[in-house]
Amino acid sequence: MSSLSRRNFLKITAVAAAALAVPAVADVARRSGQTQLTETRSLMGTLVHLTIITPDESTGREALEATFGEMERLIAIFDHRRDSSPLAALNRSGQLASAPPELKTVLSMATDYGALTNGAFDVTVKPILDHYQMGKLDIESARALVDYRQVVITDEQIAFSIPGMAVTLDGIAKGYVVDRGAAVLYEHGFANVIVESGGDLFARGHSWRTDGWQIGITHPRPERLSGYIAHFSLSDCAIATS
Repeated sequence: MSSLSRRNFLKITAVAAAALAVPAVADVARRSGQTQLTETRSLMGTLVHLTIITPDESTGREALEATFGEMERLIAIFDHRRDSSPLAALNRSGQLASAPPELKTVLSMATDYGALTNGAFDVTVKPILDHYQMGKLDIESARALVDYRQVVITDEQIAFSIPGMAVTLDGIAKGYVVDRGAAVLYEHGFANVIVESGGDLFARGHSWRTDGWQIGITHPRPERLSGYIAHFSLSDCAIATS
């Protein structure tokens, strides 16, 4: 097997997490009057799995649909690859008036993490990534555009202090979308849920078999080791395998 890209690794861990997050409990479900529902869609370049325990399948399906709708709405805000997204507009012009509150929230979180890590996490790294993707190895001109401290967020707008700066939220937005998905399910009355996207996972409550949800992560190179490299119980918290 050839070496795995980061994206392929995340897809594998997503499958592992989803597989263990949906135990074979159909008989238990029927006896308890509960139904375990799982739905999977392709979003953010990976598979997103939603799992809930519900006493009513119709109500559960409606909640899953509403959750995917909210996740898709957020993705349309944060995806810099979509020309129509607010983030793409910010990158093009260097400023954005009347920015969506979710974009302000995530950018504020990102700059806080930039300060917390002394710049090790910096969402303004996009110019360097663009250089590498174009095969340009001389990145000094792009490096001058990277500084999270030059993202200015006010009530009126988001703006870059240096012309030519650009932001990618690929390192933070997916977790926010996953958290928001779990929140939507909770707002619809579901306390036992899992939202998982390419290795980013939030679990609330529990399944029938345990006090939490059983989560597994496969080895990134199964020709060396089959099965799971980690197996644990998770409840009311999140985990990321990136």
